[in-house]
Amino acid sequence: MALPKIQTPIFDLILPSTEKEIKYRPFTVKEEKILLIAQKSEDNKDQINAVKQIINNCIIQPDNLDIDKLASFDIEYLFLKLRAKSVGEMVKVKLVPQKRENLPPAEVEMNLDDIEPKFAEGHSNIIEFP
Repeated sequence: MALPKIQTPIFDLILPSTEKEIKYRPFTVKEEKILLIAQKSEDNKDQINAVKQIINNCIIQPDNLDIDKLASFDIEYLFLKLRAKSVGEMVKVKLVPQKRENLPPAEVEMNLDDIEPKFAEGHSNIIEFP
């Protein structure tokens, strides 16, 4: 009996911290429901675990990627890319003025595909302790 074929598109991205290629699929309605349940719990730990579970489910290659060992910005980047391919690239964000409370929040539409990490010139992944 042959293995079942994946019925969803597969996308590639480069993980910012390691520059390794990741292959992933969009999350399904069942996985989106995991997010909704975690959101209703209002517990940050439940929400983080739901995001990690969905990323883990959607990563196709490499098989041995350990989500718990990834940097937080890698997890955020992966989830943004997953969300963009699953729900849509455009998202509306409310920006609240920090220093001028009398101004109303501004609603801005952003394209998630345009979000990329930026590394300063001379960036190093080594942390020096004095």
